[in-house]
Amino acid sequence: MKYLFLTILLNLSASSAWSQVEFAPLGAEWYYRYNPGYFSANTGGFSHVQYIGDTLLGGLVCKQMCTTNFIYSVSSVHCSGYSNIDFIYQKADSVFRYESYSTEPIRFLFRNNFQLGDTLQKGFGRQWVVTEILPLDFNNSTVRRFRLEDNGGYTFIYDVFGPESGILEHLPGEITDGPTFDLRCYSDAGFPQINLTAEACDAIMDAPKPKFTVSISPNPAHDMINLLFKGFLSEPPNIKLWDALGRLVLEERFDFGQNRLSVRNLPAGFYELTAEVDGTIIQQKLIKY
Repeated sequence: MKYLFLTILLNLSASSAWSQVEFAPLGAEWYYRYNPGYFSANTGGFSHVQYIGDTLLGGLVCKQMCTTNFIYSVSSVHCSGYSNIDFIYQKADSVFRYESYSTEPIRFLFRNNFQLGDTLQKGFGRQWVVTEILPLDFNNSTVRRFRLEDNGGYTFIYDVFGPESGILEHLPGEITDGPTFDLRCYSDAGFPQINLTAEACDAIMDAPKPKFTVSISPNPAHDMINLLFKGFLSEPPNIKLWDALGRLVLEERFDFGQNRLSVRNLPAGFYELTAEVDGTIIQQKLIKY
């Protein structure tokens, strides 16, 4: 009886320890394969998600998650003015998304602790059942991968990384033409980066060439800049300037034929100019003196 009680106590302690896995600790970063839509002509690139700090919302301490989607090659990955900031909240082993505009501000996303046979309700009355728990060794740490099945479909959730199909997205099958995400890489301050696929973390897959280009002159500039567009413009471009901290400092919708922009009132420094036409965004660096 003494040994039986000890076994039960150890199992409860282990279960409790697993359930307290912190999701998105300091330095947490995810890289996903990214496709904007199942039927999109764009074959996609990668999505970068990064934990950037905590904030207090509705009396809850929420984690700020910065998501940036890339379909063209970039020299560096960083959270910027054209990234999305979302908020997640963890309670025990359940992770929620905080949405202040909703009548129910916290929306359940997933759990990071399961037992075999557990069920997970996710949208449209669907029920996922845990059919496998597989311990995996990464960086000399054990990460558990849970296989969840639903009427022939399946998905994976990791207790450290979260859903294989994206932290803030629905589980597979809930949307007919939404983004697809497949986890490539993960790291945090206490967990060196691992690669879950044979692809590079930030690989771009057959990215299409942009329909237009834009160049800036003079650069560096003091008062006015000229924008030279080449290629097909299906609509007048929307021009934005972002400062070195990723803040939007200037926005102007051009007319067809317009190519001059005043930067006279901007402080000297480094800027990023984006030109958007029909969802395609081109970026250029600008120096103001």
